[in-house]
Amino acid sequence: MITILTDAILCLTGLAGLYYGGEKLVTGAVRTANNLQIKPQLIAITIVALGTSFPELVVSINAVLNKSQGIAWGNVVGSNISNLLCVLGIAAIVTPLSFLSKSFKVDVFWLVLATGILTSSILIFSAISVLGGAFLIFLLIIIVSHLTLNVLKKSDKSVESTAVNFWIELRIGLD
Repeated sequence: MITILTDAILCLTGLAGLYYGGEKLVTGAVRTANNLQIKPQLIAITIVALGTSFPELVVSINAVLNKSQGIAWGNVVGSNISNLLCVLGIAAIVTPLSFLSKSFKVDVFWLVLATGILTSSILIFSAISVLGGAFLIFLLIIIVSHLTLNVLKKSDKSVESTAVNFWIELRIGLD
């Protein structure tokens, strides 16, 4: 009984930490975008996207190290289904979402391409090898770089000045 209570307390504490961390991540991301005078979309597809994926990464790595690959896979699949259906669904209930911009179509293209590559790999090979994992990371870098460059082109900011400002802002934030 004590173990169940302890586990429940740890889960609730973890959820509270995720809520607090999510609040700080979004607040910091908006402030960073404003300070750098760039579109919040750029921060969303880089810092926010990677920052919100970090807890999933930790869970999946722990699961794989503990020989629980099903937990790692379920974490990724469940999280993506939840993000696509629950998160967008609740956000749309709060305020309707419009997807008229060209950038949305590009985002969906990358989403479908990445999902297709992952699905094809699993159906063909029934596994993700070390090389396959490296390819997925490479694909992530390509996608984020492409999306970042597109946002910067539209914001009339040079890539170099934005990168320098980003690292200065990050350094100041760490002090």
